[in-house]
Amino acid sequence: MKITSEQWAVHRRKETELLFEFLKRETEAQSRERGHYCGHQFTISVTSRGHYGLLDETGRIARCDDADWDGEPFTITVRAHDLQAALLRAASHSLNDWQWEGHDEETTNE
Repeated sequence: MKITSEQWAVHRRKETELLFEFLKRETEAQSRERGHYCGHQFTISVTSRGHYGLLDETGRIARCDDADWDGEPFTITVRAHDLQAALLRAASHSLNDWQWEGHDEETTNE
């Protein structure tokens, strides 16, 4: 039996949670050892375009289409030693923590 895409997604989420925990412990250890967390500031922006399944008369997905518009850019600033850690740190935040155009409060999520 082949593994479904949803099963792969469940495994990916579990592995990602473990990586988030490693990143948190690394940060805590460095803060304990040096009195603060070092690293570069990375400002990461993303724009998302929806991809939606369209149902047929039976309720099954007949085809998938991209939306004809891009969402507003979301931006977050994080501190990390390298790009991989910065992307993980950014991904550990919900989109509610990110800033978007027109939002006048500037926040650094370190």
